[in-house]
Amino acid sequence: METKIEEYKGYAIHYDSQAKMFKLLNAEGDEVGQGATQEAVEKQADTLSKSQFPFPIRVFDTLGGRPWASRITSANLAGLSIWIVDEEAGQYGYKQRRKRNLRYSAHLYERTEANEEIAVVIQAKADAITQLETEIKELMAKLEKPITPAYFGLK
Repeated sequence: METKIEEYKGYAIHYDSQAKMFKLLNAEGDEVGQGATQEAVEKQADTLSKSQFPFPIRVFDTLGGRPWASRITSANLAGLSIWIVDEEAGQYGYKQRRKRNLRYSAHLYERTEANEEIAVVIQAKADAITQLETEIKELMAKLEKPITPAYFGLK
């Protein structure tokens, strides 16, 4: 069970009694930090409030092979890590939130107007591929006379 403790520098501090840890939430309600003590998450809030980047940063995450609308909600530049949240529910029915290392974030792209246009084309092509794969499976199911033990009169 989570209990809101206080507001600190524009962030909400919650305590999760099951996980026994403090969580730091931004104005959108996204978790942007966590720690064993309230002081630890307050330090994270201090760092975030001094950040020169306008969070959230809208990005495309292409790790799964298709551009997925997401946003970077915070960054720990000293630890070279960022927190990313999906903008819509994914294949599992919920918005995923994940931490990524900046050294391995080559699959993230800022959502500029040009990238939005490219993403639309990529999604259309991916949808066409999915349709072709479905048609191929349907045709494969129509193949007749499989070579099995029964073909040779065996059980």
